[in-house]
Amino acid sequence: MNEVNLQFYPTPACVVECIRFRADLKPFQRVLEPSAGTGRLVNMAVAAGCKVTAIELDWNRAIRLRWRTWRAVEVWRADFLDVHFPPEKRFERVLMNPPFNPNLDVCHVLHAWDSALAGGGLLLAVVTPRYQRRKDGQSARLRHIIERHGEVHPLPDNRQHGATRRTVLLKLQAPTY
Repeated sequence: MNEVNLQFYPTPACVVECIRFRADLKPFQRVLEPSAGTGRLVNMAVAAGCKVTAIELDWNRAIRLRWRTWRAVEVWRADFLDVHFPPEKRFERVLMNPPFNPNLDVCHVLHAWDSALAGGGLLLAVVTPRYQRRKDGQSARLRHIIERHGEVHPLPDNRQHGATRRTVLLKLQAPTY
């Protein structure tokens, strides 16, 4: 499968900075990057002293990430949509730039919300704004979550960096149970 089929677009430095600014990362926080790619968000979290788990579907990128971050990051080669975390293993932060096509960004965000984010945790996700106008149930559910628990921040136009669409940053705060 090629890069386009996997919807791989490295997170631009300006977007990494926007996420870093809003993530409120602290040393020893448990952080998940479920679409790790080349590790730009992973590197940011490691630099903040976080305990990072990275998931990457592409075998070559997962191996390179594991090699580059040896011991600093737990790297899993898996499809994030097949991974479920028990409540006691969930994360204080989920930082993600998921695949966009056709509605995969919404699927990934909802899966992270449901099965990876700890109570009180923050989820920051780069998504296309298509969820705002789509009529499907998943997009409606995401709009409801954003309305109750989140914020939407515009991002710089990254089409010059290989992305094919405009993007926004979702910041979702999980309720504390």
